[in-house]
Amino acid sequence: MDENLNDKKTYQVIDMSENETKSKKTNNTFSKSVLLPFVSGAIGATLVIGTCFGIPQIRDTIFQNTKLIETSATSRRSAYP
Repeated sequence: MDENLNDKKTYQVIDMSENETKSKKTNNTFSKSVLLPFVSGAIGATLVIGTCFGIPQIRDTIFQNTKLIETSATSRRSAYP
C-alpha cells in the first residue's frame, strides 16, 4: 500500500529567481516607503493637536501655563527699570 502512495506523488519545481522577486517589490516601493509614513504622521499629528485643543481640561492646562509664563516675564521687566 505504501508503494502505491509513493508512485502517485508528484513534485512541482518552484522558480525562486531574483529577477521575479525584485520586479514585484519595486511596484509599491514609493507608496510603502514614502507615502504611507507621511500620511500616518500627518494623521497622528492631527489627532494629537485635536486632542490637545479639543479636551477642555488639557486646553485649560496648556493656556494656563502660557499665561503664567507671560505674567512672570512681564513682572520681571517692571521690577528692573
